[in-house]
Amino acid sequence: MYQITPDTIEKDDERVLTTEQLADFYGCSERAIKQNFNNNKNKFIEGKHYYYLEGAELVVFKNSVENFDLVGKNARQLYLWTKRGASRHSKMLGTERAWDMYDQLEESYFNQNHPPMSIEQMMIYQLQEMQTVKTDVAMLKDTMRIDGNQQYTLKETGKKRALSVLGGYQSKAYEAISKKVFSQMWRDFKKQFMIPRYGDLSKKDFEAGMDFLNMWLPETSVRLEIKNLNQQENLFND
Repeated sequence: MYQITPDTIEKDDERVLTTEQLADFYGCSERAIKQNFNNNKNKFIEGKHYYYLEGAELVVFKNSVENFDLVGKNARQLYLWTKRGASRHSKMLGTERAWDMYDQLEESYFNQNHPPMSIEQMMIYQLQEMQTVKTDVAMLKDTMRIDGNQQYTLKETGKKRALSVLGGYQSKAYEAISKKVFSQMWRDFKKQFMIPRYGDLSKKDFEAGMDFLNMWLPETSVRLEIKNLNQQENLFND
């Protein structure tokens, strides 16, 4: 009736899982599994979604698994969940972990045409998959360009800084060399971050880009030119 190995539990040639195993896979407590079942008993059918063991049948199961830590010696009842039961629980939990792990269970545990992976192997595999996703997301963040709002913010910040350096819209320096100053500022910016256009700045460098613009100053010769132009204007105004 029962076939037990370190990797699988089978009842009448059908692979099943204990509540404890199912909770471990789905990253939840056994209590959550039990609550889902108790609150939705009408959606579970014995023999289809689960097997309920008690009395003599539970004793038979305990004797079959005496060398495996699958059920407590003093347990008076036990639920074994089938593929359909595991699927129903994953949907009720509704977490990404539960959905992902059910897919893994379906492929590597309940599929009897393939050698089963052990519980530990599947958990390790899932953790590796999660780490791969995190790595991919981190790489994506590193390569994603700034969005439209961030481009606008950079542009306005650069404009404000260049105007401040020039002395404002009404200054003689703005009238005479504003194009040169703006051009130098954005050239320095692109050189600093090694990009062809300021809009190609990566999201991870956005704050650094803002700092650069807020602290930017033109080269010394240009600063002297700005000073001289604005001093000439002051002389004429006097």
